[in-house]
Amino acid sequence: CDGTVGDFASENCKRLLFDGLVRAEAWKELSTQEVFDGATPQRLRDALLQTFAFADREVLRRCQVEQVPYSVCTACTILLLHNYMAIAHVGDSRIVLGMQQKDRWKAQLVTTDHTPDDPSEQARIEEAGGTVVHPKSRDKGYLR
Repeated sequence: CDGTVGDFASENCKRLLFDGLVRAEAWKELSTQEVFDGATPQRLRDALLQTFAFADREVLRRCQVEQVPYSVCTACTILLLHNYMAIAHVGDSRIVLGMQQKDRWKAQLVTTDHTPDDPSEQARIEEAGGTVVHPKSRDKGYLR
C-alpha cells in the first residue's frame, strides 16, 4: 500500500487487507476446501473483492472516527493458493510478473492503472455515482 495523500489510508490498509481476507466468506470456503476445481478462480476473485470492499469501508469509518477529511492510497495484492494466483490492485500501483524463458527473464505488466483519464475507468467511476473533474492544469491531478 502506498499513500497518495499522507499515510493514514496506507498504514491502515496494509493491516486491513489481511484482516479482510480472513473475514471474507469466499476465503473461508476456499480455506476449508481439499479439492480445487473450475470454480476456484471465481472464488478467489470473490475473496479479493470482499477483501478490498472491507478495507474500503473500514478506512472510511476510521477516517470519520479520527476526523481525517481525505485519505487515499493505492494497493497491490497477489494471493497464491496451491496452483492458483489471483491479483488485485487499486490505483496506479502496478504488478509486474517476472517469467523465466529458457535462460532469460522477461517482465510482463499484468495490471492496468486505475486512473480517471482512462475512459473505461471514468465510466466505472460515473456508473458508481462518482464524478471526474478535469482541472485546467494537468499537474494538479483529477478530482474524483
